[in-house]
Parts: sequence; C-alpha cells; structure tokens
Amino acid sequence: MLNRLGAKSAAGTVLAGGQSHADIVNGQQVALRQVDLRWYRTFFGRAIGFCRRPPFPVLQVVWPDANDRFHWKEHSEARHRDSQPQSWLPPSEHPVGIWTTEL
Repeated sequence: MLNRLGAKSAAGTVLAGGQSHADIVNGQQVALRQVDLRWYRTFFGRAIGFCRRPPFPVLQVVWPDANDRFHWKEHSEARHRDSQPQSWLPPSEHPVGIWTTEL
C-alpha cells in the first residue's frame, strides 16, 4: 500500500489530505487524511528527533471496512474503527480506546 502511494508520488502525483485513491489496494479506495499536529509526539517522536522539529507533513492512509465504509461513514463497523487511529482528529476528540490509552 505504501509502496504504491510512494510510486504515485515519485511519478509526480501530489498526495494530500482529503484525497481518495482507488488503485492502491485490490480495487478498494483508500483515503488520505492530514494528521493533527497534536499526535506528532505520540506517533512520530523519532521523526521529530531526526527532522529536528515539526511540523513536517504526515498523512494517514485510511482503508475502509469490508463493506467499503470509512470510519466517518454511518454504519461503519466498530471493530474496524478501532483498528486504526483517527489521527486527523485532535486527541481530545478521538474516541476512547487503544489509541488513546497512553495519552
């Protein structure tokens, strides 16, 4: 998945939050979401150390559930929503769960 997105970027496609790409995973769409800066220290601490400072752009690749519904769509599966962080939300608005236990 990441290699395919990387190849698109290398070929000149500008990747940005809010985009959907249908040609990445077995005919299913993936969505790109801009990661909220407040998640950077939690998820990207080493990258901050390497780059010396945020903000550097980070996109989350989000994939749909088995019925092609993304997290933000009505009736998306709860188990699926729990399987990926919703890092485009501020941590204070993120549903309580495994992704927020360390915050």
